[in-house]
Amino acid sequence: MRIYLSGPITNEKNYRLNFLRAENTVRSRVKGSVIVSPMRLEDILPNGKHKEFMELCYLLLGMSDVMVALPGWDKSIGAMKERTLALEMKMPIFELDDIDSIKSINRRKNAV
Repeated sequence: MRIYLSGPITNEKNYRLNFLRAENTVRSRVKGSVIVSPMRLEDILPNGKHKEFMELCYLLLGMSDVMVALPGWDKSIGAMKERTLALEMKMPIFELDDIDSIKSINRRKNAV
């Protein structure tokens, strides 16, 4: 199962730490998941423009099964756009604090 992490990055000084913590939380609680983290895009697109990052984020979100919203997502224009797209795709969305609920989705997918 691919789990897309969505949260504030632009103008957020601790975004790397926030995303790393979220990755660790997901990794420890949803075994076997593949974590899709937009924070990692800077490694492959140094000096990229915001629009370029968002285009990649939308593509990666579309390839994911579930979206997990990090704290502060509702104050981020990019994260709110990702949420809108996920809702349009009828993708399950979970808050990071409710990550354990993903396990029920994972079990249902494996049963099909």
